[in-house]
Amino acid sequence: MKEVNQRLALLRKRMQELSIDTYLIPSSDAHISEYVADHWKSREWISGFTGSAGTVIVTANFAGLWVDSRYFIQAAKQIEGTEFKLFKLRTENTPDYPEWLLDNMDEKSKLGFDGSVLSFTLAQNLFDELSDIDVEFVYDYDVVGDIWEDRPSIPKDKIFVHDEKFAGLSINDKLKQLLYVMEDNDADAHVLSALDDIAWLYNIRGKDIDYNPVAIAYSIITREEAILFIDTDKLDDTSKKHLVDSAISIKHYSEFYKELETLSGYILLDDNKTNFKTAMILDRNNAIVVEGLSPVTEFKAIKNKTEIDGLNQAHIRDGVSMLRFQKWLFENVGKIEMDEYSIGEKVNEFRRLGENHLGESFETIVGYKENGAIVHYSANKETANKVEADGFLLIDSGGQYIDGTTDITRMYYLGKEASKDEKRDYTNILKGNIALTKAVFPEGTKGIQLDVLARQFIWQEGQNYLHGTGHGVGCCLNVHEGPQSIRMEENPITLKKGMVVTNEPGVYLEGKYGIRIEHCLLVTTAKTTDFGEYYTFEPLTLCPIDKTAIDFDLMSKSEIKWINAYHQLVYDKLSPNLNKEEKEYLKLKTITFEK
Repeated sequence: MKEVNQRLALLRKRMQELSIDTYLIPSSDAHISEYVADHWKSREWISGFTGSAGTVIVTANFAGLWVDSRYFIQAAKQIEGTEFKLFKLRTENTPDYPEWLLDNMDEKSKLGFDGSVLSFTLAQNLFDELSDIDVEFVYDYDVVGDIWEDRPSIPKDKIFVHDEKFAGLSINDKLKQLLYVMEDNDADAHVLSALDDIAWLYNIRGKDIDYNPVAIAYSIITREEAILFIDTDKLDDTSKKHLVDSAISIKHYSEFYKELETLSGYILLDDNKTNFKTAMILDRNNAIVVEGLSPVTEFKAIKNKTEIDGLNQAHIRDGVSMLRFQKWLFENVGKIEMDEYSIGEKVNEFRRLGENHLGESFETIVGYKENGAIVHYSANKETANKVEADGFLLIDSGGQYIDGTTDITRMYYLGKEASKDEKRDYTNILKGNIALTKAVFPEGTKGIQLDVLARQFIWQEGQNYLHGTGHGVGCCLNVHEGPQSIRMEENPITLKKGMVVTNEPGVYLEGKYGIRIEHCLLVTTAKTTDFGEYYTFEPLTLCPIDKTAIDFDLMSKSEIKWINAYHQLVYDKLSPNLNKEEKEYLKLKTITFEK
Protein backbone atom coordinates (compact mmCIF):
# COMPACT_ATOMS: atom_id res chain seq x y z
CA MET A 1 0.00 0.00 0.00
CA LYS A 2 2.96 2.26 0.68
CA GLU A 3 4.08 1.62 -2.90
CA VAL A 4 0.71 2.81 -4.27
CA ASN A 5 0.97 6.07 -2.33
CA GLN A 6 4.54 6.57 -3.57
CA ARG A 7 3.36 6.15 -7.15
CA LEU A 8 0.60 8.69 -6.55
CA ALA A 9 3.22 11.17 -5.34
CA LEU A 10 5.25 10.67 -8.53
CA LEU A 11 2.12 11.07 -10.66
CA ARG A 12 1.18 14.32 -8.92
CA LYS A 13 4.68 15.68 -9.40
CA ARG A 14 4.50 14.96 -13.14
CA MET A 15 0.99 16.45 -13.35
CA GLN A 16 2.29 19.64 -11.73
CA GLU A 17 5.16 19.83 -14.26
CA LEU A 18 2.60 19.60 -17.09
CA SER A 19 0.15 22.02 -15.40
CA ILE A 20 -2.54 19.30 -15.31
CA ASP A 21 -5.02 19.78 -12.45
CA THR A 22 -6.92 16.49 -12.75
CA TYR A 23 -5.87 13.26 -14.43
CA LEU A 24 -8.18 10.46 -15.55
CA ILE A 25 -6.97 6.86 -16.01
CA PRO A 26 -9.32 4.30 -17.62
CA SER A 27 -8.79 0.53 -17.75
CA SER A 28 -8.52 0.09 -21.51
CA ASP A 29 -5.68 -0.08 -24.01
CA ALA A 30 -5.12 1.59 -27.38
CA HIS A 31 -7.75 -0.76 -28.84
CA ILE A 32 -10.38 -0.13 -26.13
CA SER A 33 -10.18 -3.76 -25.05
CA GLU A 34 -11.94 -5.12 -21.98
CA TYR A 35 -8.90 -7.13 -20.95
CA VAL A 36 -5.50 -5.64 -21.68
CA ALA A 37 -1.86 -6.68 -21.98
CA ASP A 38 0.39 -5.79 -19.04
CA HIS A 39 1.82 -2.85 -21.00
CA TRP A 40 -1.50 -0.99 -20.69
CA LYS A 41 -2.40 -1.81 -17.07
CA SER A 42 -1.85 1.79 -15.95
CA ARG A 43 -4.95 1.91 -13.74
CA GLU A 44 -3.89 -1.29 -11.98
CA TRP A 45 -0.31 -0.05 -11.55
CA ILE A 46 -1.30 3.28 -10.02
CA SER A 47 -4.08 1.97 -7.72
CA GLY A 48 -3.25 -1.63 -6.84
CA PHE A 49 -6.77 -2.72 -7.89
CA THR A 50 -6.45 -5.72 -10.24
CA GLY A 51 -10.03 -6.04 -11.55
CA SER A 52 -10.66 -5.74 -15.29
CA ALA A 53 -12.87 -2.63 -15.08
CA GLY A 54 -12.56 0.62 -13.17
CA THR A 55 -11.66 4.29 -13.53
CA VAL A 56 -9.18 6.35 -11.53
CA ILE A 57 -9.19 10.12 -11.02
CA VAL A 58 -6.26 11.88 -9.33
CA THR A 59 -5.87 15.51 -8.24
CA ALA A 60 -3.33 17.22 -6.00
CA ASN A 61 -5.25 16.16 -2.90
CA PHE A 62 -7.63 13.39 -4.03
CA ALA A 63 -7.48 9.89 -5.50
CA GLY A 64 -10.68 8.06 -6.42
CA LEU A 65 -11.47 4.63 -7.86
CA TRP A 66 -14.84 3.93 -9.52
CA VAL A 67 -15.92 0.28 -9.93
CA ASP A 68 -19.15 -1.58 -10.67
CA SER A 69 -20.86 -4.19 -8.49
CA ARG A 70 -18.64 -7.04 -9.68
CA TYR A 71 -15.72 -5.49 -7.82
CA PHE A 72 -17.14 -3.73 -4.75
CA ILE A 73 -15.66 -6.19 -2.25
CA GLN A 74 -12.43 -6.87 -4.13
CA ALA A 75 -11.67 -3.18 -4.72
CA ALA A 76 -12.32 -2.27 -1.08
CA LYS A 77 -9.80 -4.88 0.05
CA GLN A 78 -7.15 -4.00 -2.52
CA ILE A 79 -7.09 -0.23 -1.91
CA GLU A 80 -7.28 -0.49 1.86
CA GLY A 81 -4.46 1.51 3.42
CA THR A 82 -3.95 3.70 0.33
CA GLU A 83 -5.09 7.25 -0.40
CA PHE A 84 -7.75 5.95 -2.76
CA LYS A 85 -11.42 6.45 -2.01
CA LEU A 86 -13.83 3.85 -3.40
CA PHE A 87 -16.90 4.88 -5.43
CA LYS A 88 -19.47 2.12 -5.97
CA LEU A 89 -21.21 2.74 -9.28
CA ARG A 90 -25.01 2.65 -9.52
CA THR A 91 -25.50 2.82 -5.75
CA GLU A 92 -27.44 5.50 -3.89
CA ASN A 93 -25.69 8.84 -3.40
CA THR A 94 -22.65 7.78 -5.42
CA PRO A 95 -21.78 10.11 -8.31
CA ASP A 96 -20.35 8.66 -11.50
CA TYR A 97 -16.93 10.07 -12.30
CA PRO A 98 -18.16 12.65 -14.89
CA GLU A 99 -20.59 13.96 -12.27
CA TRP A 100 -17.80 14.08 -9.69
CA LEU A 101 -15.59 15.99 -12.14
CA LEU A 102 -18.36 18.50 -12.79
CA ASP A 103 -18.83 19.09 -9.06
CA ASN A 104 -15.14 19.24 -8.16
CA MET A 105 -13.26 20.81 -11.06
CA ASP A 106 -12.75 24.56 -11.18
CA GLU A 107 -13.71 26.74 -14.13
CA LYS A 108 -11.08 26.61 -16.90
CA SER A 109 -8.96 24.03 -15.09
CA LYS A 110 -7.10 21.31 -17.02
CA LEU A 111 -8.26 17.70 -17.28
CA GLY A 112 -5.65 15.31 -18.60
CA PHE A 113 -5.95 11.82 -20.04
CA ASP A 114 -4.09 9.64 -22.52
CA GLY A 115 -6.10 10.04 -25.73
CA SER A 116 -4.81 6.75 -27.08
CA VAL A 117 -6.57 4.68 -24.39
CA LEU A 118 -9.85 6.57 -23.94
CA SER A 119 -12.61 5.75 -26.39
CA PHE A 120 -13.98 8.39 -28.72
CA THR A 121 -17.43 7.92 -27.15
CA LEU A 122 -16.24 8.41 -23.57
CA ALA A 123 -14.21 11.47 -24.54
CA GLN A 124 -17.23 13.02 -26.29
CA ASN A 125 -19.41 12.28 -23.26
CA LEU A 126 -16.86 13.98 -21.00
CA PHE A 127 -16.82 17.06 -23.23
CA ASP A 128 -20.62 17.25 -23.05
CA GLU A 129 -20.76 16.66 -19.28
CA LEU A 130 -18.15 19.34 -18.52
CA SER A 131 -19.14 21.92 -21.11
CA ASP A 132 -20.64 24.24 -18.46
CA ILE A 133 -17.31 24.76 -16.68
CA ASP A 134 -15.18 25.31 -19.79
CA VAL A 135 -12.56 22.71 -18.89
CA GLU A 136 -9.38 22.52 -20.98
CA PHE A 137 -8.70 18.95 -22.14
CA VAL A 138 -5.09 17.76 -22.36
CA TYR A 139 -4.99 14.40 -24.12
CA ASP A 140 -1.48 14.13 -25.59
CA TYR A 141 0.29 12.90 -22.45
CA ASP A 142 0.60 9.38 -21.08
CA VAL A 143 1.51 10.68 -17.63
CA VAL A 144 1.56 7.23 -16.00
CA GLY A 145 3.91 6.04 -18.74
CA ASP A 146 6.26 8.91 -17.87
CA ILE A 147 6.78 7.59 -14.33
CA TRP A 148 6.43 3.81 -14.87
CA GLU A 149 10.09 2.81 -15.06
CA ASP A 150 9.77 -0.98 -15.44
CA ARG A 151 6.72 -0.88 -17.71
CA PRO A 152 6.26 -4.14 -19.68
CA SER A 153 6.70 -3.91 -23.44
CA ILE A 154 3.93 -4.51 -25.99
CA PRO A 155 3.66 -8.31 -26.54
CA LYS A 156 5.56 -9.87 -29.43
CA ASP A 157 4.14 -13.41 -29.51
CA LYS A 158 3.66 -15.00 -32.92
CA ILE A 159 0.19 -15.06 -34.41
CA PHE A 160 -1.33 -18.21 -35.87
CA VAL A 161 -3.82 -18.87 -38.65
CA HIS A 162 -7.41 -19.73 -37.77
CA ASP A 163 -8.09 -22.26 -40.50
CA GLU A 164 -11.12 -21.82 -42.73
CA LYS A 165 -12.37 -25.28 -41.67
CA PHE A 166 -12.99 -23.68 -38.25
CA ALA A 167 -13.78 -20.12 -39.40
CA GLY A 168 -16.28 -21.14 -42.09
CA LEU A 169 -15.44 -18.17 -44.32
CA SER A 170 -12.26 -17.03 -46.07
CA ILE A 171 -10.69 -13.59 -45.62
CA ASN A 172 -11.95 -12.61 -49.06
CA ASP A 173 -15.50 -13.78 -48.22
CA LYS A 174 -15.47 -11.54 -45.17
CA LEU A 175 -13.96 -8.56 -46.98
CA LYS A 176 -16.65 -8.83 -49.67
CA GLN A 177 -19.31 -8.59 -46.95
CA LEU A 178 -17.60 -5.55 -45.48
CA LEU A 179 -17.07 -3.76 -48.80
CA TYR A 180 -20.73 -4.23 -49.68
CA VAL A 181 -21.78 -2.45 -46.47
CA MET A 182 -19.16 0.28 -46.98
CA GLU A 183 -20.43 0.96 -50.49
CA ASP A 184 -24.00 0.97 -49.26
CA ASN A 185 -23.01 3.65 -46.71
CA ASP A 186 -20.81 5.64 -49.13
CA ALA A 187 -17.79 5.01 -46.89
CA ASP A 188 -14.35 5.45 -48.46
CA ALA A 189 -12.56 3.60 -45.66
CA HIS A 190 -13.19 1.69 -42.47
CA VAL A 191 -10.78 2.00 -39.53
CA LEU A 192 -10.70 -1.08 -37.30
CA SER A 193 -9.18 -0.95 -33.82
CA ALA A 194 -10.95 -3.75 -31.93
CA LEU A 195 -8.61 -6.72 -31.69
CA ASP A 196 -11.31 -9.40 -31.87
CA ASP A 197 -12.84 -7.78 -34.98
CA ILE A 198 -9.42 -7.78 -36.65
CA ALA A 199 -8.72 -11.38 -35.65
CA TRP A 200 -12.09 -12.49 -37.04
CA LEU A 201 -11.78 -10.55 -40.30
CA TYR A 202 -8.32 -11.87 -41.14
CA ASN A 203 -8.76 -15.39 -39.72
CA ILE A 204 -5.82 -14.98 -37.37
CA ARG A 205 -5.43 -15.55 -33.65
CA GLY A 206 -2.79 -14.54 -31.13
CA LYS A 207 -1.56 -14.76 -27.53
CA ASP A 208 -1.14 -11.08 -26.69
CA ILE A 209 -3.87 -10.81 -24.05
CA ASP A 210 -4.51 -13.39 -21.37
CA TYR A 211 -7.57 -15.52 -22.16
CA ASN A 212 -8.42 -13.65 -25.40
CA PRO A 213 -6.76 -15.24 -28.47
CA VAL A 214 -6.05 -11.95 -30.24
CA ALA A 215 -3.01 -10.08 -31.55
CA ILE A 216 -2.18 -6.40 -31.12
CA ALA A 217 -2.97 -4.83 -34.49
CA TYR A 218 -4.90 -2.16 -36.38
CA SER A 219 -6.50 -2.30 -39.79
CA ILE A 220 -7.63 0.15 -42.45
CA ILE A 221 -9.87 -1.13 -45.23
CA THR A 222 -10.47 1.06 -48.27
CA ARG A 223 -12.28 0.19 -51.46
CA GLU A 224 -8.90 -0.54 -53.05
CA GLU A 225 -6.98 -2.41 -50.34
CA ALA A 226 -6.99 -3.91 -46.87
CA ILE A 227 -4.04 -3.02 -44.65
CA LEU A 228 -3.06 -4.88 -41.49
CA PHE A 229 -0.81 -2.95 -39.10
CA ILE A 230 1.07 -5.42 -36.93
CA ASP A 231 4.54 -5.90 -35.50
CA THR A 232 6.07 -7.85 -38.39
CA ASP A 233 8.16 -9.89 -35.95
CA LYS A 234 4.89 -11.57 -34.99
CA LEU A 235 4.52 -13.15 -38.44
CA ASP A 236 6.07 -16.48 -39.42
CA ASP A 237 6.16 -17.84 -42.99
CA THR A 238 2.76 -19.55 -42.64
CA SER A 239 0.87 -16.53 -41.31
CA LYS A 240 2.56 -14.17 -43.77
CA LYS A 241 1.60 -16.42 -46.69
CA HIS A 242 -1.95 -16.67 -45.35
CA LEU A 243 -2.28 -12.87 -45.51
CA VAL A 244 -0.34 -12.24 -48.72
CA ASP A 245 -2.29 -14.92 -50.61
CA SER A 246 -5.44 -12.94 -49.79
CA ALA A 247 -3.83 -9.71 -51.08
CA ILE A 248 -3.61 -8.15 -47.61
CA SER A 249 -1.08 -5.32 -47.34
CA ILE A 250 1.11 -5.69 -44.25
CA LYS A 251 2.59 -2.64 -42.52
CA HIS A 252 4.28 -2.27 -39.16
CA TYR A 253 2.09 -1.50 -36.15
CA SER A 254 3.95 1.77 -35.59
CA GLU A 255 2.86 3.10 -39.01
CA PHE A 256 -0.86 3.20 -38.20
CA TYR A 257 -1.18 6.81 -37.04
CA LYS A 258 0.97 8.00 -39.93
CA GLU A 259 -1.32 6.17 -42.38
CA LEU A 260 -4.36 7.82 -40.80
CA GLU A 261 -2.98 11.17 -41.90
CA THR A 262 -3.47 10.12 -45.55
CA LEU A 263 -7.18 9.29 -45.25
CA SER A 264 -9.90 11.58 -46.53
CA GLY A 265 -13.55 11.36 -47.45
CA TYR A 266 -16.08 9.39 -45.44
CA ILE A 267 -14.42 7.22 -42.81
CA LEU A 268 -16.46 4.60 -41.02
CA LEU A 269 -15.39 3.84 -37.44
CA ASP A 270 -16.92 2.42 -34.30
CA ASP A 271 -16.83 5.28 -31.79
CA ASN A 272 -17.10 2.85 -28.85
CA LYS A 273 -14.09 0.82 -30.00
CA THR A 274 -11.86 3.56 -31.41
CA ASN A 275 -9.55 5.68 -29.29
CA PHE A 276 -9.86 9.46 -29.15
CA LYS A 277 -6.42 10.03 -30.67
CA THR A 278 -7.48 8.23 -33.86
CA ALA A 279 -10.62 10.34 -34.18
CA MET A 280 -8.67 13.57 -33.62
CA ILE A 281 -6.16 12.74 -36.37
CA LEU A 282 -8.98 12.11 -38.83
CA ASP A 283 -10.69 15.31 -37.74
CA ARG A 284 -7.53 17.33 -38.33
CA ASN A 285 -7.40 15.92 -41.86
CA ASN A 286 -10.96 17.12 -42.46
CA ALA A 287 -12.06 13.54 -43.01
CA ILE A 288 -15.75 13.02 -42.37
CA VAL A 289 -16.10 10.49 -39.58
CA VAL A 290 -19.17 8.26 -39.83
CA GLU A 291 -19.75 6.90 -36.34
CA GLY A 292 -21.53 3.64 -35.68
CA LEU A 293 -21.25 -0.02 -34.90
CA SER A 294 -18.62 -1.71 -37.06
CA PRO A 295 -20.14 -4.04 -39.66
CA VAL A 296 -17.43 -6.53 -38.67
CA THR A 297 -18.79 -6.65 -35.13
CA GLU A 298 -22.24 -7.47 -36.49
CA PHE A 299 -20.92 -10.13 -38.88
CA LYS A 300 -18.87 -11.74 -36.11
CA ALA A 301 -21.80 -11.89 -33.69
CA ILE A 302 -23.92 -14.04 -36.02
CA LYS A 303 -22.20 -17.42 -36.15
CA ASN A 304 -22.12 -19.29 -39.44
CA LYS A 305 -22.89 -23.01 -39.71
CA THR A 306 -19.25 -24.03 -39.37
CA GLU A 307 -18.84 -21.91 -36.24
CA ILE A 308 -22.06 -23.28 -34.73
CA ASP A 309 -20.94 -26.86 -35.40
CA GLY A 310 -17.59 -26.03 -33.80
CA LEU A 311 -19.22 -24.44 -30.77
CA ASN A 312 -21.35 -27.53 -30.25
CA GLN A 313 -18.29 -29.78 -30.37
CA ALA A 314 -16.34 -27.48 -28.06
CA HIS A 315 -19.16 -27.53 -25.51
CA ILE A 316 -19.31 -31.33 -25.59
CA ARG A 317 -15.59 -31.55 -24.77
CA ASP A 318 -15.99 -28.81 -22.16
CA GLY A 319 -18.93 -30.65 -20.60
CA VAL A 320 -16.90 -33.88 -20.39
CA SER A 321 -14.14 -31.95 -18.60
CA MET A 322 -16.58 -30.39 -16.15
CA LEU A 323 -18.26 -33.72 -15.46
CA ARG A 324 -14.93 -35.37 -14.71
CA PHE A 325 -14.06 -32.49 -12.42
CA GLN A 326 -17.43 -32.74 -10.65
CA LYS A 327 -16.93 -36.47 -10.11
CA TRP A 328 -13.47 -35.83 -8.67
CA LEU A 329 -14.80 -33.06 -6.40
CA PHE A 330 -17.56 -35.10 -4.76
CA GLU A 331 -15.35 -38.16 -4.40
CA ASN A 332 -12.65 -36.17 -2.60
CA VAL A 333 -14.21 -33.25 -0.72
CA GLY A 334 -13.84 -33.73 3.01
CA LYS A 335 -11.32 -36.53 2.45
CA ILE A 336 -8.30 -34.66 1.13
CA GLU A 337 -7.10 -31.10 1.66
CA MET A 338 -8.37 -28.68 -0.97
CA ASP A 339 -8.89 -24.95 -1.23
CA GLU A 340 -10.32 -22.48 -3.73
CA TYR A 341 -7.00 -22.07 -5.51
CA SER A 342 -6.22 -25.78 -5.85
CA ILE A 343 -9.78 -26.46 -7.03
CA GLY A 344 -9.38 -23.81 -9.73
CA GLU A 345 -6.17 -25.50 -10.84
CA LYS A 346 -7.99 -28.84 -10.93
CA VAL A 347 -10.77 -27.43 -13.13
CA ASN A 348 -8.17 -26.11 -15.55
CA GLU A 349 -6.27 -29.41 -15.44
CA PHE A 350 -9.32 -31.40 -16.53
CA ARG A 351 -10.13 -28.86 -19.24
CA ARG A 352 -6.58 -28.94 -20.65
CA LEU A 353 -7.03 -32.64 -21.43
CA GLY A 354 -9.69 -31.78 -24.02
CA GLU A 355 -8.93 -31.87 -27.73
CA ASN A 356 -8.27 -28.53 -29.49
CA HIS A 357 -7.85 -26.77 -26.14
CA LEU A 358 -5.98 -23.42 -26.27
CA GLY A 359 -6.37 -22.24 -22.67
CA GLU A 360 -8.93 -20.71 -20.34
CA SER A 361 -11.37 -18.09 -21.66
CA PHE A 362 -11.07 -16.04 -18.45
CA GLU A 363 -9.55 -16.43 -15.01
CA THR A 364 -11.36 -19.28 -13.27
CA ILE A 365 -13.53 -18.09 -10.39
CA VAL A 366 -13.82 -20.46 -7.42
CA GLY A 367 -15.71 -18.94 -4.49
CA TYR A 368 -16.47 -21.01 -1.40
CA LYS A 369 -19.25 -19.92 0.96
CA GLU A 370 -18.88 -16.14 1.59
CA ASN A 371 -16.35 -15.70 -1.24
CA GLY A 372 -19.03 -16.79 -3.71
CA ALA A 373 -20.68 -13.44 -3.00
CA ILE A 374 -17.68 -11.65 -4.57
CA VAL A 375 -18.85 -11.61 -8.19
CA HIS A 376 -15.40 -11.64 -9.82
CA TYR A 377 -13.51 -13.26 -6.95
CA SER A 378 -9.96 -14.40 -7.68
CA ALA A 379 -8.51 -16.95 -5.26
CA ASN A 380 -4.97 -16.28 -4.11
CA LYS A 381 -2.70 -19.26 -3.44
CA GLU A 382 -1.67 -17.90 -0.06
CA THR A 383 -5.06 -16.74 1.21
CA ALA A 384 -7.57 -19.07 -0.48
CA ASN A 385 -10.32 -20.49 1.74
CA LYS A 386 -10.11 -24.18 2.57
CA VAL A 387 -13.01 -26.10 1.05
CA GLU A 388 -14.77 -28.70 3.20
CA ALA A 389 -17.84 -30.91 2.91
CA ASP A 390 -20.26 -28.12 3.75
CA GLY A 391 -21.97 -25.17 2.05
CA PHE A 392 -22.02 -23.75 -1.46
CA LEU A 393 -19.09 -23.76 -3.88
CA LEU A 394 -19.40 -21.48 -6.93
CA ILE A 395 -17.25 -22.22 -9.99
CA ASP A 396 -17.34 -19.90 -13.01
CA SER A 397 -14.94 -21.02 -15.73
CA GLY A 398 -14.51 -21.40 -19.45
CA GLY A 399 -12.26 -22.71 -22.16
CA GLN A 400 -10.80 -21.51 -25.42
CA TYR A 401 -10.79 -24.13 -28.15
CA ILE A 402 -9.71 -23.82 -31.75
CA ASP A 403 -13.38 -24.40 -32.69
CA GLY A 404 -15.20 -22.53 -29.94
CA THR A 405 -15.31 -20.60 -26.67
CA THR A 406 -17.16 -21.69 -23.52
CA ASP A 407 -18.40 -20.00 -20.34
CA ILE A 408 -20.16 -21.95 -17.59
CA THR A 409 -21.05 -21.40 -13.94
CA ARG A 410 -22.09 -24.28 -11.70
CA MET A 411 -23.00 -24.40 -8.03
CA TYR A 412 -22.12 -27.41 -5.91
CA TYR A 413 -23.66 -27.95 -2.48
CA LEU A 414 -21.01 -29.85 -0.57
CA GLY A 415 -22.96 -30.61 2.60
CA LYS A 416 -25.71 -33.15 3.23
CA GLU A 417 -28.63 -30.76 3.60
CA ALA A 418 -28.96 -27.11 2.53
CA SER A 419 -30.83 -24.68 4.76
CA LYS A 420 -34.28 -23.40 3.87
CA ASP A 421 -32.85 -20.03 2.76
CA GLU A 422 -30.08 -21.66 0.73
CA LYS A 423 -32.61 -23.88 -1.05
CA ARG A 424 -34.94 -20.95 -1.74
CA ASP A 425 -32.20 -18.77 -3.21
CA TYR A 426 -30.68 -21.59 -5.27
CA THR A 427 -34.07 -22.66 -6.60
CA ASN A 428 -35.10 -19.11 -7.50
CA ILE A 429 -31.90 -18.59 -9.50
CA LEU A 430 -32.48 -21.90 -11.29
CA LYS A 431 -36.10 -20.95 -12.02
CA GLY A 432 -34.93 -17.64 -13.53
CA ASN A 433 -32.36 -19.41 -15.66
CA ILE A 434 -34.99 -21.83 -16.94
CA ALA A 435 -37.53 -19.07 -17.64
CA LEU A 436 -35.07 -17.19 -19.84
CA THR A 437 -33.86 -20.32 -21.62
CA LYS A 438 -37.45 -21.33 -22.47
CA ALA A 439 -38.39 -17.87 -23.79
CA VAL A 440 -40.03 -17.59 -27.19
CA PHE A 441 -39.85 -14.09 -28.64
CA PRO A 442 -40.50 -12.32 -31.94
CA GLU A 443 -37.81 -11.20 -34.33
CA GLY A 444 -36.68 -7.69 -33.35
CA THR A 445 -36.63 -8.36 -29.59
CA LYS A 446 -33.92 -6.69 -27.51
CA GLY A 447 -32.18 -8.19 -24.51
CA ILE A 448 -33.71 -5.65 -22.13
CA GLN A 449 -37.16 -7.03 -23.01
CA LEU A 450 -36.16 -10.51 -21.78
CA ASP A 451 -34.07 -9.59 -18.75
CA VAL A 452 -36.98 -9.64 -16.29
CA LEU A 453 -37.59 -13.34 -17.01
CA ALA A 454 -34.35 -14.22 -15.23
CA ARG A 455 -34.90 -11.80 -12.32
CA GLN A 456 -38.60 -12.28 -11.60
CA PHE A 457 -38.29 -14.87 -8.83
CA ILE A 458 -35.58 -13.10 -6.82
CA TRP A 459 -37.41 -9.78 -7.27
CA GLN A 460 -40.34 -11.38 -5.46
CA GLU A 461 -37.97 -11.91 -2.52
CA GLY A 462 -36.71 -8.32 -2.67
CA GLN A 463 -33.36 -9.45 -4.09
CA ASN A 464 -31.45 -8.42 -7.20
CA TYR A 465 -28.07 -8.57 -8.92
CA LEU A 466 -26.38 -5.56 -10.49
CA HIS A 467 -24.48 -7.29 -13.30
CA GLY A 468 -26.00 -8.13 -16.68
CA THR A 469 -27.93 -11.33 -17.21
CA GLY A 470 -26.19 -12.21 -20.44
CA HIS A 471 -23.35 -11.24 -22.75
CA GLY A 472 -22.31 -12.37 -26.20
CA VAL A 473 -19.64 -15.06 -26.57
CA GLY A 474 -17.10 -15.39 -29.37
CA CYS A 475 -16.01 -18.42 -31.36
CA CYS A 476 -12.35 -19.00 -30.47
CA LEU A 477 -12.42 -15.33 -29.54
CA ASN A 478 -13.37 -13.08 -26.62
CA VAL A 479 -15.61 -14.63 -23.99
CA HIS A 480 -17.30 -11.22 -23.65
CA GLU A 481 -18.39 -10.29 -27.16
CA GLY A 482 -20.80 -7.63 -28.35
CA PRO A 483 -22.91 -6.13 -29.58
CA GLN A 484 -25.79 -8.16 -28.07
CA SER A 485 -26.55 -8.42 -24.37
CA ILE A 486 -29.35 -9.23 -21.93
CA ARG A 487 -29.44 -6.69 -19.13
CA MET A 488 -31.62 -4.07 -17.42
CA GLU A 489 -29.94 -1.20 -19.28
CA GLU A 490 -31.06 -0.30 -22.79
CA ASN A 491 -29.11 -1.84 -25.67
CA PRO A 492 -30.55 -1.08 -29.13
CA ILE A 493 -29.13 -4.30 -30.62
CA THR A 494 -31.79 -6.94 -31.30
CA LEU A 495 -31.19 -10.64 -30.79
CA LYS A 496 -30.66 -12.41 -34.11
CA LYS A 497 -30.57 -16.02 -35.17
CA GLY A 498 -27.02 -17.35 -34.82
CA MET A 499 -26.02 -15.11 -31.92
CA VAL A 500 -24.65 -16.68 -28.74
CA VAL A 501 -25.50 -15.20 -25.33
CA THR A 502 -25.00 -16.30 -21.75
CA ASN A 503 -27.80 -16.74 -19.23
CA GLU A 504 -26.39 -16.11 -15.75
CA PRO A 505 -28.75 -14.79 -13.06
CA GLY A 506 -27.28 -14.62 -9.56
CA VAL A 507 -27.86 -13.58 -5.98
CA TYR A 508 -25.08 -12.50 -3.61
CA LEU A 509 -25.39 -12.30 0.16
CA GLU A 510 -22.25 -10.67 1.55
CA GLY A 511 -20.63 -12.73 4.27
CA LYS A 512 -22.81 -15.78 3.49
CA TYR A 513 -22.77 -17.11 -0.06
CA GLY A 514 -23.22 -16.29 -3.72
CA ILE A 515 -25.28 -18.27 -6.22
CA ARG A 516 -25.04 -18.09 -10.00
CA ILE A 517 -26.02 -20.61 -12.67
CA GLU A 518 -24.83 -19.96 -16.21
CA HIS A 519 -25.36 -21.46 -19.64
CA CYS A 520 -24.31 -20.39 -23.11
CA LEU A 521 -27.32 -20.20 -25.40
CA LEU A 522 -27.69 -20.08 -29.19
CA VAL A 523 -30.48 -17.94 -30.66
CA THR A 524 -32.43 -20.18 -33.02
CA THR A 525 -35.82 -20.28 -34.77
CA ALA A 526 -38.76 -21.47 -32.65
CA LYS A 527 -41.57 -21.07 -35.20
CA THR A 528 -42.83 -18.97 -38.08
CA THR A 529 -46.45 -17.80 -37.98
CA ASP A 530 -48.65 -15.22 -39.69
CA PHE A 531 -47.17 -12.76 -37.18
CA GLY A 532 -43.60 -13.38 -38.30
CA GLU A 533 -40.56 -15.35 -37.18
CA TYR A 534 -40.17 -16.27 -33.53
CA TYR A 535 -36.91 -17.17 -31.82
CA THR A 536 -35.91 -19.20 -28.79
CA PHE A 537 -32.70 -20.35 -27.13
CA GLU A 538 -30.88 -23.63 -27.65
CA PRO A 539 -28.54 -24.61 -24.79
CA LEU A 540 -24.92 -25.03 -25.85
CA THR A 541 -23.59 -25.68 -22.33
CA LEU A 542 -23.72 -29.36 -21.40
CA CYS A 543 -23.15 -30.09 -17.72
CA PRO A 544 -25.43 -31.51 -15.01
CA ILE A 545 -27.10 -29.03 -12.67
CA ASP A 546 -26.50 -30.01 -9.05
CA LYS A 547 -29.90 -31.00 -7.63
CA THR A 548 -28.78 -31.19 -3.96
CA ALA A 549 -30.05 -27.71 -3.05
CA ILE A 550 -33.18 -27.61 -5.23
CA ASP A 551 -36.46 -27.16 -3.35
CA PHE A 552 -38.72 -29.12 -5.67
CA ASP A 553 -41.78 -27.79 -3.84
CA LEU A 554 -40.97 -24.39 -5.37
CA MET A 555 -40.65 -25.84 -8.88
CA SER A 556 -43.53 -26.09 -11.33
CA LYS A 557 -44.19 -29.24 -13.37
CA SER A 558 -43.01 -27.48 -16.52
CA GLU A 559 -39.75 -26.42 -14.83
CA ILE A 560 -39.07 -29.97 -13.67
CA LYS A 561 -39.90 -31.18 -17.17
CA TRP A 562 -37.29 -28.76 -18.53
CA ILE A 563 -34.64 -29.98 -16.06
CA ASN A 564 -35.34 -33.57 -17.04
CA ALA A 565 -35.16 -32.76 -20.76
CA TYR A 566 -31.94 -30.78 -20.30
CA HIS A 567 -30.34 -33.59 -18.31
CA GLN A 568 -31.37 -36.10 -20.97
CA LEU A 569 -29.69 -33.86 -23.57
CA VAL A 570 -26.55 -33.71 -21.40
CA TYR A 571 -26.50 -37.50 -21.05
CA ASP A 572 -27.06 -38.11 -24.77
CA LYS A 573 -24.31 -35.68 -25.80
CA LEU A 574 -21.66 -36.52 -23.19
CA SER A 575 -22.05 -40.26 -22.58
CA PRO A 576 -20.47 -41.42 -25.88
CA ASN A 577 -17.24 -39.73 -24.72
CA LEU A 578 -17.13 -41.35 -21.26
CA ASN A 579 -15.89 -44.63 -19.85
CA LYS A 580 -18.25 -47.05 -18.06
CA GLU A 581 -17.69 -45.60 -14.59
CA GLU A 582 -18.14 -42.03 -15.79
CA LYS A 583 -21.34 -42.98 -17.64
CA GLU A 584 -22.79 -44.45 -14.47
CA TYR A 585 -21.91 -41.29 -12.58
CA LEU A 586 -23.51 -39.12 -15.27
CA LYS A 587 -26.64 -41.27 -15.23
CA LEU A 588 -26.90 -40.73 -11.47
CA LYS A 589 -26.54 -36.96 -11.88
CA THR A 590 -29.13 -36.74 -14.67
CA ILE A 591 -31.78 -39.05 -13.22
CA THR A 592 -35.37 -38.00 -14.01
CA PHE A 593 -37.49 -36.33 -11.30
CA GLU A 594 -41.27 -36.18 -11.21
CA LYS A 595 -43.76 -34.00 -9.39
